[in-house]
Amino acid sequence: MRILLLSDGIMPFVTGGMQQHTYYLSKYLTLNNCKVTLVHCIYDGEIPRNSDINFSLFDDDNKLFKIITLKFPVSFKFPGHYIYNSWRYSKLIYELVKEELDSFDFIYVKGFSGWQLLRMRSKAMNNSPIGINFHGMNMFLPTNGLKLILSNLLFRPFVKFNMKKSDYVFSYGGKVTSTIISAGVLREKIIEIPTGIESRFIVNEDSILVNNKLKFLFVGRDDPLKGIDEIFKALKSIKPSCFDFQFIGPIPKKLVRSNIKYHGLIKNRKDFFNIMDRCDVLVLPSYSEGMPNVILEAMSRGLIIIASDVGAVNILVSSKNGVLIENPKHKNILFAMKTLLKSDSETLLKMKKFSVKLINGSFRWEKVVNYVIKMISSSLKN
Repeated sequence: MRILLLSDGIMPFVTGGMQQHTYYLSKYLTLNNCKVTLVHCIYDGEIPRNSDINFSLFDDDNKLFKIITLKFPVSFKFPGHYIYNSWRYSKLIYELVKEELDSFDFIYVKGFSGWQLLRMRSKAMNNSPIGINFHGMNMFLPTNGLKLILSNLLFRPFVKFNMKKSDYVFSYGGKVTSTIISAGVLREKIIEIPTGIESRFIVNEDSILVNNKLKFLFVGRDDPLKGIDEIFKALKSIKPSCFDFQFIGPIPKKLVRSNIKYHGLIKNRKDFFNIMDRCDVLVLPSYSEGMPNVILEAMSRGLIIIASDVGAVNILVSSKNGVLIENPKHKNILFAMKTLLKSDSETLLKMKKFSVKLINGSFRWEKVVNYVIKMISSSLKN
């Protein structure tokens, strides 16, 4: 099966959830005998060689069928400049692939990268099914701050246009699906497929322990959407002697206490997992999410999860392995933390082990890719 995969970048050359998903999707489709043509971009620096991209993906002689790397267009900043430049990027892509569109069995579009292709579809005489993935659909969710509210309002009509023009819309499931439907997409156009994690990152259940003094962890950036300020409010309301709290990411030291540690940005995966492995609970009280990679990573290492009930988070988190909070308000974070602090070690250990079992059962990329191939194959028969 020949697949055209259009994306706004690929890990590790561009960081982000969409780029990480592109990495694993292109890798595992290729390992399952699909011929993947990847079109992606970088935002700064030198364009990587195809050999560098393949080397980052595979440990052997496997390689993507074809790779096209572009520089993402830039312009002066103005309200909507990212949308405008995304439109320009989609036009660059279209000009490079339009002559071979009919050679693909399926076209997988991420974000706005297929915008021009969708506009010109009838003229291109392309009959290959097109599926689009906007991941978390954050632009349709409640947010924090006037600037973000206005930004979301600006994005919505363009996202709706792209989804309307596509044959299928990919969803992680859960509330992501209901958000897509509320944006005007018919249920029969939606394909639900979770994201995943590689088996090599999943720990053995027998190695999991619970610290005598619970260690909580936040991974991310200093972003109001991640509920970071609400975390600090909650931390001020608990005695420091009861727990430890660690931060990974470019987080300013807004609260200095002996039980709080700031690791800064950790780029090395081994170092990242070493810190995570010493913790017990991941805290992610976001205002909007899709299916966060950091939750999958934390669960694969046997962590309990405190997270907001947004996006597809409720597919991953329940009372069996964490606390699902209604919204990121500090009183909810405080309640969740205190609930776990009052729990006995046997209960906490069961929760930690359930996280690993759930990932092993349904969210390994080696298994997720089978869902992808199955759903794409089904679309070719319609």
